[in-house]
Amino acid sequence: MKKKSALKQSPLLPIAMLAIAVALLVYQYRAPTTLFLWQEYRVLPELALSTGQSASLAFEMGNYYFNWGGGSPHAYDLDRAQKFYQYAYKSDPGLSALGLQLGRTHFLEAEFAEAVVLFSSYINEKEGTDDPYIENAYYLRGLTYAYANMFPRAEEDFKKLLDWEDPGGKWATYIDLSWVYLRWGKFEEAEELLSEAAILYPDDPWTLSSYGIALLNLDRYEEAQQVLLRASEKMKYLTADDWARAYPGNHPDMADPGLQKMREIINYNLGLANAAVDNKLNR
Repeated sequence: MKKKSALKQSPLLPIAMLAIAVALLVYQYRAPTTLFLWQEYRVLPELALSTGQSASLAFEMGNYYFNWGGGSPHAYDLDRAQKFYQYAYKSDPGLSALGLQLGRTHFLEAEFAEAVVLFSSYINEKEGTDDPYIENAYYLRGLTYAYANMFPRAEEDFKKLLDWEDPGGKWATYIDLSWVYLRWGKFEEAEELLSEAAILYPDDPWTLSSYGIALLNLDRYEEAQQVLLRASEKMKYLTADDWARAYPGNHPDMADPGLQKMREIINYNLGLANAAVDNKLNR
C-alpha cells in the first residue's frame, strides 16, 4: 500500500506566483507606467521622477503646479512647484527659463536674496545673446529689488527695460517703476513717468490709480480727482481673472480679495482728492 504524501499543494500557491509575476512586470516597466499615470492623470509625480526621468519632466511638473495646472486653480501648489524646479535645476540648470521660474517661486516666498542670485545668474549668462527671456530676467530682478526696498537698483533695472521694450510692452515696467518712485518719495519722477503711461494706456485702472496717487502727493488735487474718477469708472469692468493675469504666479484665491482691495484703494484716494478739492473751494 502506497504512503500518501504529507505535503499538499496549497490552492493559494498559483495566486501568489501570479502576484509575484505581476509585481515583477510592474517593477520592470515602472518607468513607463508612472510616466503614463503622470501624463494622463497628473498623479504620482514624485514616483515618476524616482525612476530616473529627465530634468525636462521635472520642469514640466513645476510649471504644472506653478501655472494652475494649465487652467485648473486647484492644481496650484507653490511648494511643489519649487521642489520640482529645484530638482530640474540641479540636473540641468541650462534649461530654457528654468532659473527664472525657480527664482519666481523664491520671490513669491519673500526669499529675495535667493531670487536675486538666480535672476542675476541668468542675466550674466544670457546678456548679449538673443535669449527671448532676458527682458523678463531684468523685470523680475527689478521687481525683487523693489520689494526688498533696494530702490536704486530696482530703478536701474526698470529704466534699462524702458529703453529696450517697445511701447506696447512697457505696461508692467511703467507700473512697477512708478510704484518704486511713490514708495521712494520721488513723486515728481512718478508723475512724469505716469503722464507718459496714461497716454499709452488711457483706460488702464492700474495706470490711472498710480497717476492719481502721484498727483495727490504733488497737491494737484483737481487733476488727481479727475484721474481717480476715471480709474474708479474703469474698475467696474475689471474682473478677478484680469487681476490674476496681472499678478501671475500668485495663489488663485488671491484674485477676488486683490480686486476688492484695489477698488478700496482707488475709492480711498478719490475720497482724499474730493475732500481736498472741497476744502480748497470753501476757503
